[in-house]
Amino acid sequence: MAHRQLIPAVAVVDSRNLAGQCRDLLGSSFAPTVPGIRAALARYGFDVGHVSFATAVEVQFHGQPSERLQKAQQQNTALAAAVAAVPDTTLLKGRLVERGPDMDEKLVDVLCAVEVLKHANAIQSGTTNARAVIVLSQDLDLTPAYPVAESLGVPVFALAHDVVHTRKHRWLLLTQAAAFDIVGRPQYKTGHEVRGMLASFLHNASAAPGPGLQFKKLYTRANTVTLVHRSNVQGEIATSRLPAADSITGKYKLYPAGVTFADADSRFPRLLLSPTPTAIGPEIVSGTVTGWTSPTDIAVDVNGATVRVSTSAGFWMPGCDILLHVGANRASAIGCPTGRPTVDAFPDLTEPVAVRIVSLPAVGTTIAAIDGTSLRALLLPSGSCPSDQNWKPGDRLNAIVTEQRPEHAPAGGPSFVARAISSLLRDSA
Repeated sequence: MAHRQLIPAVAVVDSRNLAGQCRDLLGSSFAPTVPGIRAALARYGFDVGHVSFATAVEVQFHGQPSERLQKAQQQNTALAAAVAAVPDTTLLKGRLVERGPDMDEKLVDVLCAVEVLKHANAIQSGTTNARAVIVLSQDLDLTPAYPVAESLGVPVFALAHDVVHTRKHRWLLLTQAAAFDIVGRPQYKTGHEVRGMLASFLHNASAAPGPGLQFKKLYTRANTVTLVHRSNVQGEIATSRLPAADSITGKYKLYPAGVTFADADSRFPRLLLSPTPTAIGPEIVSGTVTGWTSPTDIAVDVNGATVRVSTSAGFWMPGCDILLHVGANRASAIGCPTGRPTVDAFPDLTEPVAVRIVSLPAVGTTIAAIDGTSLRALLLPSGSCPSDQNWKPGDRLNAIVTEQRPEHAPAGGPSFVARAISSLLRDSA
């Protein structure tokens, strides 16, 4: 839903960081695009003109470059060419450095931080019509540039799917709907659709052994084979346990055994697969969402106990069935195995909505109007941003709708509950 008035802005993009965030949200790897970035930021209330886009196109290595390094450079070079073809862009050229088994991206953080300050100087001097800088990265290394820009009277907003709302600077939370804008919506299932399919596979397997699922091999790495189901659910199995493929289809018949993640920081689940029917482990538990405790945390009832689960902003509603993976250090959302309740006026609950604060009738109570509609919502703060305590009528920000109020609201009263997913949208520091 569109904002009534967009703030002119420029964007600084760490492409690798942004692509990783979109992968966390969608479960598949896609390259960000400049038109997609502009469309996504329009959802948050910004009219983005110039885009400074950082990607590592130069290489540094010892001996011979590996196939991995050459492939990464080719992909980044193609991305850089696509960016350069779009008007009003600047390409920031980072460097891929390979030392032994490690490949790192260098220079990008500093290039982005310098670019923030260049834009801030241009805005302060009046040589551009932009009034704000948006940084598409959650990297902490960029943040020292933000207060310098703010000292010039230029607001800087950091966009990411988590963490940024717990820091001292201005922020915007990236949602699934905005990630689709940035990378383009694919023809196959991604994001919460894939999570739901994966959860249903586990749910059905825990009820009774099924006939098995057909998977196609994607790649082998470090003695682990990664495969994909036609639903785009991915799974993993140890190389030594992989059975023979069907001689005609080339596919593998495998059974859900649990959940794994691509790495320690990954949020998107994959099936742990078995060559034979296997009982689902006790780490997979069912629960019911009871509500949001912050823009990126939900409370889940599991057999009478409340479990706090970190997740991305949007989608989950109170009363929704959820499957969890409960590990030693955290509980992770897998997906909704049975479908979730819906809100008719808001079919996509990961879509940011623009809101304007109308009144604060009591301590801890904020009523907001949803732009472009006659609807009003009870607006809940982020819970971690100091500016939440300074809201006043007329302030604008972004929110996600989290539920429809069951009772009939009085005329002009709030019909929905929403939670802030940005700091206040102001075009001056």
